[in-house]
Amino acid sequence: MKVKTVRFGELEYKEKDVLTFSKGIIGFSSEHQFILLSKVIEAPFMWLQSLKTPDLAFVVLDPWIVLPDYQFELTEEVKKRLKITRKEQVMTLGITVVSDNPRKITINLRAPLIINVENRLGEQIILPDDKYSIRHPILTG
Repeated sequence: MKVKTVRFGELEYKEKDVLTFSKGIIGFSSEHQFILLSKVIEAPFMWLQSLKTPDLAFVVLDPWIVLPDYQFELTEEVKKRLKITRKEQVMTLGITVVSDNPRKITINLRAPLIINVENRLGEQIILPDDKYSIRHPILTG
């Protein structure tokens, strides 16, 4: 299968690469299917490319790279919707806002993307408290 993107040109992918967000992404509720591109830019950053909208792609990052003690509990409802039964099934990513100035690059820790890596179902959740910011700087100090 192929998808045309504005940023990366035409990309080939397989059905097993598709991540399905039945509720969409916050602010993009009509966007349900994405592929994760991990080799387009240097790790640890990845791109979450929409399969519907060629110019929609999010830079994402494992939040534990930025904040090693980052923690939250998934609700039973989220586990049920994503069919998560084991911790090992879960991938968590934070949407990152990139700037030319590395000190201004931020990650959304308040509304992480939760993905069941086995069935490829995903959901962006909003954590119930304000312990984490939607614009947490990835570089501190």
